[in-house]
Amino acid sequence: MASTVGAISSQQGRSQHLLGAAELANRLIIQYLDDEQSMPSEALTVPYGDDEYRFRLSVTRVQSTLDANIARAIEEVPTTQNGPLPDRLKKIVVTVWLSEKSGGSYTINNGAPQQSLVRIVDPLALHRRPPESIQNLVESGADRIMSRIMGTDIEAEEE
Repeated sequence: MASTVGAISSQQGRSQHLLGAAELANRLIIQYLDDEQSMPSEALTVPYGDDEYRFRLSVTRVQSTLDANIARAIEEVPTTQNGPLPDRLKKIVVTVWLSEKSGGSYTINNGAPQQSLVRIVDPLALHRRPPESIQNLVESGADRIMSRIMGTDIEAEEE
């Protein structure tokens, strides 16, 4: 009976850490979308509740996998109904895991509770962003706005 209670308690603790990692991953993506300059350093731990977590952020361009004939047809009929072309989209991946300070690991591994969250973002879809996010982008200057529109901010992060 004692081993059963211990196993249940251990599983509950792991579930709490997984939930914390998922919530923190969501918050970090929102923070990145609002103002990537305000992101914490990946070299430091991020506190969440009584625990501390580590994270990795990756931003890449979504590669188009459209058939050449379909892509050509989409380009020939430009409408607002077509939506964004896949090459303009960004893929943001945040992986969060329990840090060694809270009984986890310094690096990503399968032993520490971890969660990954992926979000595909259209950098031009400003109408879907909260007003504060748009204000941060405008206040950051025309160079940053053009960099996001042209996708050069993604290329710099990939290097």
